[in-house]
Amino acid sequence: LRQEARESDLLARIGGDEFALLVSEASPEEALAVANRLIDTIRSDTSVTTGVSIGIAMFDQSARDLNGRELLIAADIALFEAKEAGRGQAVVYTGKRSESLTWIERIREAIDDRRLIVYAQPIVDLEQGKTDRDELLVRMLDSDGNVIAPGQFLPTAERFGLIEEIDRLVL
Repeated sequence: LRQEARESDLLARIGGDEFALLVSEASPEEALAVANRLIDTIRSDTSVTTGVSIGIAMFDQSARDLNGRELLIAADIALFEAKEAGRGQAVVYTGKRSESLTWIERIREAIDDRRLIVYAQPIVDLEQGKTDRDELLVRMLDSDGNVIAPGQFLPTAERFGLIEEIDRLVL
């Protein structure tokens, strides 16, 4: 990855098999060219079949009001679109506020504001008639305090890597 990046670019491992590359002063076309070179290099340098998908978020005039976390969210959304398009793709985030981005923001705010609550649901041994153990269930509260069912937010949390943060908070 470092060999394909320019000396002025910043490469960082953000976890597991995920990397971020900050390509300074590049147009979307230049960023896509760098991404495609990375994809080609990774494919040619490995003897094992490796899936490579790249999400690109541009920090330009239209994104000046975004912070670093929001740029990573935008890159995550583009990455998800790249994976859905078939491995070996690079996609530039278009700036459209998708439903996924809205849910990601809501989940992150709930984590930051401690609006995830845990319920203990007793598991009863029917033969003994006693509580055997408890199952922990997480629910999210919206900004008005209303309970949001897990089916509304957990799929997005899993898809965009927020589930680990939720697990840590629950623990």
